[in-house]
Parts: sequence; C-alpha cells; structure tokens
Amino acid sequence: MTYNKTIILATVLVIFLSLYLVVSHHYDTRDQLLGKLRAHQLLHAHHLAEEIESLFWGHSRELDSLHSYLLSRDADLKEVEKTVLSYLKEGNRQDVREVTIFNEFGRAVYSTDIQKMGMDGSQSRFFTWARERENTGKVFVSPSYQHGSNAPSLPISSSETSRPASQFLISMAIPVYREDAGTKTDPSGRRFVGVLSWEMDLQPFLLDELKDSTILNNVWIMNQAGDLVFHLEHPEFKYRRMNLKDPACTQCHPSFDFAETILEKREGTIQYRIGNGPEEMAGFTTIKFGNESWFMVADSRFDSMATVDEDLRDHLVSLGVIVGALGGASFLIVRRSRQKEKAEKETRFWKERRRLESRIQETERKKISQELHDELGQKLTALKFRLGFMEKTLMDRPGVLSDDCKMALQYTSEVIEDVRRISREVSPAILENLGLQESLRWLVEEFRRHTRVVTTLSVGEVDGLFSMDTQIIIYRVFQEILTNVGKHAEAGHVIIWIGKEDTLFTFTVEDDGKGFEVEKAIRKDTGHKGLGLFTMMERARVLGGALEIRSEKGKGTRVTLAIPIKQEELSETDLSGGARG
Repeated sequence: MTYNKTIILATVLVIFLSLYLVVSHHYDTRDQLLGKLRAHQLLHAHHLAEEIESLFWGHSRELDSLHSYLLSRDADLKEVEKTVLSYLKEGNRQDVREVTIFNEFGRAVYSTDIQKMGMDGSQSRFFTWARERENTGKVFVSPSYQHGSNAPSLPISSSETSRPASQFLISMAIPVYREDAGTKTDPSGRRFVGVLSWEMDLQPFLLDELKDSTILNNVWIMNQAGDLVFHLEHPEFKYRRMNLKDPACTQCHPSFDFAETILEKREGTIQYRIGNGPEEMAGFTTIKFGNESWFMVADSRFDSMATVDEDLRDHLVSLGVIVGALGGASFLIVRRSRQKEKAEKETRFWKERRRLESRIQETERKKISQELHDELGQKLTALKFRLGFMEKTLMDRPGVLSDDCKMALQYTSEVIEDVRRISREVSPAILENLGLQESLRWLVEEFRRHTRVVTTLSVGEVDGLFSMDTQIIIYRVFQEILTNVGKHAEAGHVIIWIGKEDTLFTFTVEDDGKGFEVEKAIRKDTGHKGLGLFTMMERARVLGGALEIRSEKGKGTRVTLAIPIKQEELSETDLSGGARG
C-alpha cells in the first residue's frame, strides 16, 4: 500500500511540476515577446517619423530651389507654368498634387489646379505666417483637406471646419521676397511679393510602409492638441479631437485614455483595446518639422500573442493527454496491486483455513479415538469380562445366569448407543434432515435428558443462513460448549439464546456453575488436554467470526459465538436447498 501511495504521490508531483513549467514558460515567453514587440513598435514609430521628416526636408529643399529659380527670372504666367511643369516632371514628383503661386494680396495668380486660379487665400494661416519677415527662408507645413470634387484644396485656416478625407494631404508654403532698393518703410530692400506652395499626399508613402511590414496593422497621426490628423482605417474622423467623447466614437471606444497617455508621455508604447476587438499595442513618438509637431503612432494587433496563447492551449492539451496517461497508468498499477494484495490475502486466508481445518480434524480424530478407547473400549472390555463370567457361572451356578444376562444386555445397549452417538458426532446427518435450527434444539434436549440440568431455551429463525460446511462447524461448537457445561460446570440452570441480529448469527450459553480462569484454561487447552476452547476459537476464526468467553470462579460462565452472514453463503445455501428439494 505504501508503494501505491508513493507512485500516486510521485505522479501528482510530476503533473504539478509539468503544469508549473508549462505555464511559467508560457508567461516568460509572453513577457519576452511583449518586450520585443514594444521595442519593435517603438522602432517602427521612430522609423516612420524619421522618414516623414526626411520627406519634408526633401520637399522643402525642392520647394526652395523652385522658389529661387522663379525669382531669378522675371517671367510671365505662361513661362512660369512651363517652368513648374518641367520641374515636376524632371523631379518625378508623383506625390505632389498641385503647385500654387499667390501674389502679395493673397490671390492665386497661378495654380496647376485651374479651379484654384483667382482664389483668395489672404485669410489663411500660411499667408498670415508668410507676411511676417522673420519667416523669410522658412517653410510652413500644414495638413489640408478636400472640399469636394469640384473644390480646390487649401491649407486649413483657423476658422475652417474639417471634412472627411480619403487622403493625407500636406501643404508646404514658402514666402517669396524680391530684392529691391530700400525705402523708408522697408530699409532692408526686400519686398514681399507672394507665397509659393504645393500640396502633396503622404498616404501612398504610409501604405507602402505598411505593405513592407509584417507586423504593423495601422498608422495614425495626432497633433499636440489631440486632434486626429490622419487615420488609415477611419479617415472620416480626421481632425476630430480624440480626447473629447464624440458619440460616433464612443460606440467603439469606451475610453480614450490611451490618447491622454500619448499626449502626456510623448514617446513610448501603450496597449489598448477598441470595443470588443483584439488587444492592440502601439509605439508612438513625435514628428517635428517647421511650425508643426505631431505624434506618429504605429500599432499592431496581438496576433503573435494569440499564437503564444494557442501554444499554451496546445501545451495544456498535451499535458492533459500525459496526465490522462499517467492517471490511467497509476490507476491500473494501483488496481493491479490491490488485486494482487486481495489474491495474496485470500491465499493466506485459505491456507490458514486449511491449516485450522487440519488441526480441527486432528483434534476430532483424537477426541473420537479417546472416546472409543475410554468409553466404548471400556464397556466392550466389561462386556467381555461379563460374558466370561457368564460362561464360568453357567458351569458352576446356573441359577445366577439370568441376572448376568440382563446386565450383559444392558452393556450391549449402552455400546450401541455410544456407537450411534459417536457416529452422529463424526457426521451429523441430523443437519441434512432437520436443518440447523432443529438440530441445535435437539442437542439442547439431549443435554437436558443426560444432565438433568434446568435449561431455558430461546431459538429464532436461523435456517437458510449458512452453507452446510458452516452449519456443521456451528453445530460442533455448540455441541462442545454443552458438553463442557455438562462435564465441568456443575450448573443448576443454563440459559441458551439462539438467533440473528442484523448481519450476525449469534448464540449465547450462560450457566450458573462454578466458573473457571479463562486465560489459564486456554493456555492449558493448547496442549490438547483442556476444555477444547482453543479449537472452538479457531473454528470461529475460520468462519470470520469470534468466540467470546466470560467466566469467574463461583460466578458461572457465559459463552457467545458471533458469525457474519455472508451473501455468498446465502446463495450457496439456496443452491444446496434447491438440490435437496
């Protein structure tokens, strides 16, 4: 049993250790992957910010070059148009959508978009900025939006409202100053003559960046005030304030804390979830160029995390299979061990029972031999002497023969009765004919008749409870107890109770005799010279029961036999009863 417990304990420890290692490895892997993903996301955000800044620098230099070229030539509008188109064609500027020239009054005197010709831009932020002399040689950058299919695209003014846009349009403008002779109002000799601007679309550039990345899911840009400047998935929300809870946004975004975190931290990574969608991780940093400063945000979904979770599920399933296999193996080992223990126990039981039966049989043989020698042998010897005496008397005194014949007949009857008694003790056929209940009652009646002791008997229904072998053993024990009472107790009254209590068959024999010392009698009995107590106890053990003896000198004796009623014996009794019927 200890071996089984050791196996089960070892199996449980292995299972828990395996589970701990799998879960610990999963979370270590998840933490490592999260760390790498954070670093990768931040690196992507830095890369995109640097690429956009580099793109702005390139465009600003080209815009300055075009500005310098146009100032070097005093050309009319046709020559300006020719120069601009040639410049754009030679530079292969497919991302530049239009080029516009405004005069010193803010009116568009030239534009590659004919619908912008004559448009008034004097109230726009870029034009106000360009008129300030300290901005000479600087470049103004501002997001643009589309007014519609037939409307021109202009840099946003502070008074204008946003509209949905499907492109990320950026306007770049540079002030145009012409060198003239100094005046009282302008001693520097530079005169503001207008603004040169062009508009470009950054969306193709960002789409290319997403296409080249296997991890990026979306790119969006937010300005310092929290306005959404660009969002690839939701262009209709462009220029909306992210930290203001717009009802149209709160359907998907219960919280915009991530936007507040970006505005506060300015650089780093953040995890957030949109509605019931998957969890996302974003890296963010700042883009600074000219007068603008934005936040570049590059986010990814946790597809890699889902892969890790799937690996955990696979590992747990595998572990479950292993646990099932170990549990099944442990169950089979324990079951086999228990079956082996049960078989060994049954083997020991039957060996012990055969040993006890052998001892009982040997004791019975010795008892029968002793009775044949002591009783039947003595009576036969006496009968022999009596017959010899009769033979002698027949010759000497014929008159005395009648009395001797009567005595010889009496001895013969006693011998016949002893032979019958010994035969019943060797094989009690009365059990087969009358059953256990009546057989025990007959033994009590025989005890009364031979001992003349007052006997009180109470017998319950006990037939059909045991097999014939068990009934014989019960019969022998009961017979031996009555024999001991008749021979040794010197009792005047005996009370006998026979019956059934729940799952136990019980009989009790109590007398008011002289009593004896039980331990001393049992020790003496092991030498086969006592009261047969040891043999009776062994018989009770064979039946899985117990024989209890209580006695004190001068206070009588009480002997109780209790035997369990087993279901298999009931079945065997039914079969044997059916055979007799």
